[in-house]
Amino acid sequence: MLANTRALEFAKITASTPDPLGGKIWRDAAGQPTGLLEDAAFAVFSSLLPKPTAADNMAGATAALQAMNRQGATSFLDALAPEEDIAAFAALRQSGALTARAHFAPPIQPSEASDPAHALARVIALAKRYDEGRISRAPGITVRNAKLFLDGVIAGPAFTGAMREPYFVNSGTAEKPDWVPGPSRGPAVYFSAGPLATLLVGLGRAGIDPHMHADGDGAVHAALDGIAALRKALPAADIRPAIAHDEIVVPRDFPRFKQLNAIPVLSMQWEKPAGDTLGLRNYLGPARMKIIEPAGLLVAAGARVAFGSDWPVDKLDEWFALKVGVTRTNAPDAPAEFRGRLGDDPGLSREDVLHAATINAAYELHEDDATGSLEVGKFADLIVLDRNPLKVPSEEIAENPCARNGCRWQGRVQSTRLAGDRSRITPALPHAVRNVFSRRGLFKADNAEQLQACPRISAIVVATPQLSHPPHPPAASDVSQRSPQA
Repeated sequence: MLANTRALEFAKITASTPDPLGGKIWRDAAGQPTGLLEDAAFAVFSSLLPKPTAADNMAGATAALQAMNRQGATSFLDALAPEEDIAAFAALRQSGALTARAHFAPPIQPSEASDPAHALARVIALAKRYDEGRISRAPGITVRNAKLFLDGVIAGPAFTGAMREPYFVNSGTAEKPDWVPGPSRGPAVYFSAGPLATLLVGLGRAGIDPHMHADGDGAVHAALDGIAALRKALPAADIRPAIAHDEIVVPRDFPRFKQLNAIPVLSMQWEKPAGDTLGLRNYLGPARMKIIEPAGLLVAAGARVAFGSDWPVDKLDEWFALKVGVTRTNAPDAPAEFRGRLGDDPGLSREDVLHAATINAAYELHEDDATGSLEVGKFADLIVLDRNPLKVPSEEIAENPCARNGCRWQGRVQSTRLAGDRSRITPALPHAVRNVFSRRGLFKADNAEQLQACPRISAIVVATPQLSHPPHPPAASDVSQRSPQA
């Protein structure tokens, strides 16, 4: 955040103000604050800004649901959810206006590490207040995640991502640069090892999944170490910890994700040449730039990657993000300096990105027994697309908006019809569903028994669509089950 002089005065930030835990106040040569505040350093303004009313929060929640509906989201995780946000969605739930399955992760701040019992009690109290238990056909609310920030961002000029090796600095001149390892590895990880392990084990005992922000490889390594402590303390617990972003990961940590069943939640729209990635070339050096945004390398090492939009920090454009995950390229009209592929990472297959946004995300949210794939007995949370993302040219994946503004169905996939009990579904899907895409390619399903034999379905193609609503669907609609994260 950039604050002017008057804002600094309101916040009482002076030369004598210490850097808060998990944040930094930039200062000039005389020690005066410059106005550049990083991470926890700008949290002070939250108490100074006018508080939104309950009506404001409900209006915001309604707008968020509409935006996600247009993208085709049937489930979401708010990965930084204060109580007022949860309360707004709960009010929509009570009024019947909740249009997606809502999951929430209240934050645990680095400053709370000194009193983990109090932090855990606060999160558990929110879960008891708002969590509705096992998900049902109608969209509901869960509070079974907690958010912890382990570092900031690797991007400059902040460089608050915690790194295993130093950021580079120019020891030469602008005309003759000489980039060498500098003195800084970024900040220390915001939660030290002992308190982090205590918090993760405590969350695990309460049945709450930790969702950790870790941008630099030092923070990723610390998150994995914390998960290792969790697994050692609770070896039989069905806890599904997530590590968000993972922009730099040391190669020896790639296999640890699978070993620890840790889920990398990746914002795939970052996996392209752009100012925020190519601008790091000098500061990270060639070796780290080769493996920046290592989605394909993590999948190759057996990790279960889930998609995370990072919205509203980033624009909510999930189909562009999935396209970037496959191609590792920017948009066709990007400036010339941002053309080509990013790094040496092989990227993801189309099936990989669809699984990241469906079954893998559902797994992270403990929804995979009911959503995330089309299988007998699961909820039929469906969206209609205007083209097949498995077959169109890769650049066209980004142009794949939900047909008819993301109309969706929610019901059960039963043995007699894909859409479940017609009395619960409006509009109903037609009986003539034959071509089913699974992990093994095109699967011909002529009856429910054959459908049940299909191991996992990420998309279906309606061969002869006769939808009751909308009245004029495309000639060959694609239906894809989605459970992306926000």
